[in-house]
Amino acid sequence: MLLARLRPGRIKVALAVAVGFGAGLILALQAQINGEFTHRIGPALVVALVSFLTGLAVIIGILTGTRRWPAVRALRSGERRLWWFGGGLCGAVVVSTVAFAVPIIGVALLVVSQVAGQLTGGLFVDRAGIAPGGRRPITAPRLAGAALAIAAVLLSTAGKHVQIRPLIIALVSIAGFLGAVQQAANGHIRRHADEVLVAVLVNFVVGSAALLLLCGVLFVRHRLGHIDWPGGPAWLYTGGVLGVAFVAITTSTVRLLGVLRLTLAVVAGQLFGAVLLALVWRSASRPTGQLYAGIVLVLVAVAVAGRPVRSG
Repeated sequence: MLLARLRPGRIKVALAVAVGFGAGLILALQAQINGEFTHRIGPALVVALVSFLTGLAVIIGILTGTRRWPAVRALRSGERRLWWFGGGLCGAVVVSTVAFAVPIIGVALLVVSQVAGQLTGGLFVDRAGIAPGGRRPITAPRLAGAALAIAAVLLSTAGKHVQIRPLIIALVSIAGFLGAVQQAANGHIRRHADEVLVAVLVNFVVGSAALLLLCGVLFVRHRLGHIDWPGGPAWLYTGGVLGVAFVAITTSTVRLLGVLRLTLAVVAGQLFGAVLLALVWRSASRPTGQLYAGIVLVLVAVAVAGRPVRSG
């Protein structure tokens, strides 16, 4: 009876949510690896640059190996928007802001601020119709889903040490908002070129260029900090590979789910990833009851946000 009620469209959405959840797991692992890398070599911006450059090398290798380079030519034809190419720049802003803010306000408050910005951005992007899936109105279920997700993150980080810095919190929230714009921009390039790898390539080219410029300016001004190179074993350099996987997954699913619901699925995956990392990674903090409750609450938020609004 249950299987008979499942329509093909609902199955596709459920699979897309599961894939988005998996993207959150990847993001959690990438953050843990990059955090360890930063601990070993120093400046977080340098780690971000290395992550983007290795990701760029990986996507170039994949395009070459699969002979998909002709798909890049689609960017020269048809109707396109300049802001689509800003997805990588938004990603660079997110990474730079996180690197700057963590030592000041702590991880817990940063996560809350960033998720709040992402969900607000998701609501705005979907409502404005600039996401590749078209306009999605702000409804009571979508607002409730966003509120539940923020409550889940607050619950998951309860009891952690925080320092209230309104300006820094605002910057992190803006970065989260730009992260939602990044999802929309990448989705448009994917649809225009009809190839996910092209969207990933553009994202990493623009992001690498922005971070390289920023690191160069800081290096010339002697503000980049000491770099302890090479910094450790080869697995520390896998952040870029994980970044490629994350961008490819989210770019493939944003059109079907919309930015808000995709963000909810990714947040759920991040929280669950935190539990898994705590169980297998020595340096990770132990999972708490609040974290488990937060995961359940985010999954409820994903379901609530996808509920249709009954007319009449």
